[in-house]
Amino acid sequence: MADFTVTQDTPLFAAANMASPMLGVVKAGMDIQGEEQQGFVKTRVDQVAVEEGFVAFLALQEKPSLPQPISDDRVGVFIALITRLARDVGADRDYMLAAAYAGTNNLKNLGGPGDGPIGPFQMSAKDWNEAITTGPAQGLGFTSQDRYRWSSQAEVAARLTAAAMASYQEAMGKAPQFAELYFARLYGNGGHDLLKGDRSAKCSDIIKDAAPGSYADKLAKGAGTIASVIDDLKASLIAAYTVAREEIDKQPSAIRFFRKDEKPATGEPPWLTVARAEMFRGVSETPDLRNTADIKAYLRVAGLDDPGDKTPWCGAFIAFCMKTCGVKEIADSVVRSAGLASSWENWGSPVSEPFPPGTVVVLNDNAGNAGHVGLIVGSDAANVQVLGGNQGGGRVGPDKVGIVPFARSSIRKTVIMAVAPPPAVAGIGAEVNLVALRDAGGSATPQDADFATKAPRVMRDLMRDLPGLTSFQAAAILGNIGHECGGFRQLVQIGLPEGKGGMGWCQWDGARRGTFLAFAADRKLNWRSDEANYGYLLQELRGTEKAAFDSLLRQTSLEAAVVNFDERFERSGVKALDKRTRFARLALAAFGG
Repeated sequence: MADFTVTQDTPLFAAANMASPMLGVVKAGMDIQGEEQQGFVKTRVDQVAVEEGFVAFLALQEKPSLPQPISDDRVGVFIALITRLARDVGADRDYMLAAAYAGTNNLKNLGGPGDGPIGPFQMSAKDWNEAITTGPAQGLGFTSQDRYRWSSQAEVAARLTAAAMASYQEAMGKAPQFAELYFARLYGNGGHDLLKGDRSAKCSDIIKDAAPGSYADKLAKGAGTIASVIDDLKASLIAAYTVAREEIDKQPSAIRFFRKDEKPATGEPPWLTVARAEMFRGVSETPDLRNTADIKAYLRVAGLDDPGDKTPWCGAFIAFCMKTCGVKEIADSVVRSAGLASSWENWGSPVSEPFPPGTVVVLNDNAGNAGHVGLIVGSDAANVQVLGGNQGGGRVGPDKVGIVPFARSSIRKTVIMAVAPPPAVAGIGAEVNLVALRDAGGSATPQDADFATKAPRVMRDLMRDLPGLTSFQAAAILGNIGHECGGFRQLVQIGLPEGKGGMGWCQWDGARRGTFLAFAADRKLNWRSDEANYGYLLQELRGTEKAAFDSLLRQTSLEAAVVNFDERFERSGVKALDKRTRFARLALAAFGG
């Protein structure tokens, strides 16, 4: 049994069919319990009728008791959503993901029923309601039930994070470090005052009258100092971000990089984009010249399963850039000995001046051996400018990822590898930019030919007939349609006979299936036809599903729109958000967006 709130006065039907007799009217605002069946909820409403009846799902809002899980097929979409939202509102994506992973055991423990913290950002009912009524997310149409949706939490958390970053900057006169921002969030009011004060002071000495059970109360009962608490939070965030980073690096370049200086430059190879992003992230050894978790991640990519704190890492950094650049052929070219600078002499093909950006350069050490490797980003008469790792410290300060000049006389070998375009796909014409699709994290197969041909036309029609709809919002609709009906190739639910289960583009089921078939019959259209399917989709978006359409118009990214349309319009049992997003990216690529 699930809980629902009635959003509008609505009939209580005798059967799961809008043509069945009415037993009475259920008033807006009432709470009911029941089980969803074919687009209706079977329920008993004693104030209306003595027998059980059916209320149309579209007149209800579910009142979940548990947060939505973030299953494996949703993690990539979750990361994409956080990235897009962070860009939009000026939050830090990496901090948000570190905090989410740290607070939920890597997105596995999202909380239970009640008003306590739940979801990826561990929002209590009190904190959520403040955020959506008087805080940064007010006026955006969020409800108390949206706290259970990870997609809604992502948007609210992004706005809260941007506000918290600005608040810290104003209070402290400097940008916050991740651990300081996390401390201020956990502590609440008064957190900035503690951070301004003596950080060597014991928490038990300076925290007074803390609310029982609060984070402040926990600190007040401990023996640590403010500084030690910050150090503990920093360690927790670093460990969490290391796990999150593994998922970030699986994302397409449009998602993996989110700061303005990380965007791929025209003509640069993708591994150089990765290298620049690592430089802007500020990856560096510790002040005592030891390798950090980020550097150890580079070493693991290069084949060192248990890298030490002092292991040289210039070759491992290049290996990381190649392995995570998003091009399979380049990733596969990295050999297991790539941690050694000398191994890069045999990579790719030799190249002479003028050196293309991203040329791998192997440099001699003082003894004339291969001692260092990096990427050429510029040159002059005397030097080449090399972007690399494990350089810049001069054996005095910590080495880092950065750009350092090296004398041309130290060059031992320069090599590069061409990035081959994706191979042609049978049935997919030149209207689909396969390079752009690959860079966006999508792909095409021969089975997508019908979809790639039809999707742009449907998108144009939707944008014409539904004013205000953007291309990425239209693509999100097509992404959901593409998954539901196998790219327009499977209009009857697999495993069920025609007339049972889902039918049509959107796999309309239950009462919606009956209404769809009646719509086609009334107009003397074959229900399989594009005219019938498009016409009924348009009728729903203008009528019974207008609330879903209005919600779609508020979305600001492709990923957010895909999730939103599935939740509000499709209301699917099997989410498969990765597949819905793939079809959406294919639709947008075919459309030319």
